[in-house]
Formats: sequence, C-alpha cells, structure tokens
Amino acid sequence: MPPIKRPPRTRRKTYLREWRQFRNLSQHKVGSMIGWDHSSLQRLETGQTPYNQDHLEILAQVYMCEPIDLISRDPNSPREASELARQIAAAPAAMQRQIKAVVSAMLKTGG
Repeated sequence: MPPIKRPPRTRRKTYLREWRQFRNLSQHKVGSMIGWDHSSLQRLETGQTPYNQDHLEILAQVYMCEPIDLISRDPNSPREASELARQIAAAPAAMQRQIKAVVSAMLKTGG
C-alpha cells in the first residue's frame, strides 16, 4: 500500500518579520546577533520552519517585546486595541460575556 500523503499544515499568521522590520533590522543583522544564519531566520519568518518557545524568547529580546507579541500582534497596529484585547482575555469568562454583551448593545444603538 502506498504511503498516505498528509495535507499541508496551515499555520496561523505570525508577526516575526513585521517586528524585525519595525526595529529596522535586517535578517543578516539579527542572524549575527543571535548566532543564526539569515536563511534560518527567513524560513522561520515565512513559516517553512515551525517556531518554538526558544525562538520566541531570543527574538523577543532582540526586538524588545514580549514573546507573545511575535505571534499575536502586529507592531504597526494601534497598541490600544491590543492592550484592550489582552485585558479582556485576562478577565473571567463571565465578565468576558458581559463585555461582549455591552459592546454588542452599544454597536446596535450607535453609542
């Protein structure tokens, strides 16, 4: 029996490249700072190589952000929205439902 082909993995978008560019760093520069070849960083940024916690920790130090930011927040988007989302995510589930209900009601009534 021939081997069964696995479907290609679809990964969520990361913001590794955006953070590097936000800090005005080249792949060569970052690679030399952390002891990687620039092509390794390129494969990580394009999703050809999966990231792990060690990757996020070292790149967060270089990019002066939190590891979670590298996979969840575009540095070019308004920070207030990101902070609000982070605060809501940290709230208890019951409070999150209340927040959602209030926002939905406000949007329906226009204010």
